[in-house]
Amino acid sequence: MSLADGIRARRSIRGLEGPALSAAEVEALVELALLAPAPHHTTPWRFAEVSASRRAALADAMGEVWRADMTADGVPEAQQARALDRSRRRVEGAPTLLLGCIVGEGL
Repeated sequence: MSLADGIRARRSIRGLEGPALSAAEVEALVELALLAPAPHHTTPWRFAEVSASRRAALADAMGEVWRADMTADGVPEAQQARALDRSRRRVEGAPTLLLGCIVGEGL
């Protein structure tokens, strides 16, 4: 399967392994992601490649918000700890981390 076919299939695959993507591969992925349907012929997508040195800070910030949400939802602390640890390992352990965001500009 080609990279383009894989993206068009739009599946989430957790646990990909391998070397970090090259700059050209990241650029190709972003170009394909920009083909996703959006209203009014807009491209409300923004992407950021998160460097390895910034991933711990990202995991901390995400974890604080998620922990507050889980606490408000009554999730037991032990379950929170497992979920946060799993999330941190994914964020920090990914060979390449692209963060996709939706913005309201131009919609």
